[in-house]
Amino acid sequence: MQKNIIKIMELAIELKERGHHVFFDFSPHVGTITVRVFENGWIKGKEANFNNHFYCYENDFTNKFKIATNFTMCIEYLEGLK
Repeated sequence: MQKNIIKIMELAIELKERGHHVFFDFSPHVGTITVRVFENGWIKGKEANFNNHFYCYENDFTNKFKIATNFTMCIEYLEGLK
């Protein structure tokens, strides 16, 4: 999980230099991650082009496969904007 979080953060920094804004929120007390992407920058009132909110710890709501799928989906989307 830690490697995936770091990868998302690295991509967010890289994409900022290309004009895209990536909002990343990690709430460790409840084990959730939210990734929102605004292609070509954030503008007030504009909906995110990509929005994924998911549990990153195994619990009653999720399992290893769902967690891995969500991380992969986020990373692949971000890498596609490079």
